[in-house]
Amino acid sequence: MDEAAEHAHQLDHGVRLVEFDIHDNGYASTHDYGIGHGSPGDLVDHTGKPASDNLRDWLAVVNT
Repeated sequence: MDEAAEHAHQLDHGVRLVEFDIHDNGYASTHDYGIGHGSPGDLVDHTGKPASDNLRDWLAVVNT
C-alpha cells in the first residue's frame, strides 16, 4: 500500500488525529519547518512515509 493509500485507510477506519511536532530549526537552510519529537527527525517513523523530516512533505501525504 502506498503512503497516501495507507493514510487514507487509517482515516477511513477510525484514526481521527494526526499530530506533528513542528520545529523551525534549520528553516533558513531548508525553507521548511521540520517535524520530530524534540528536534527535527527525532523519533520520526519513516516506515512507509516520507523519507524527509520536512513538514511540507508530510502535509502533502495527509492532503491526498
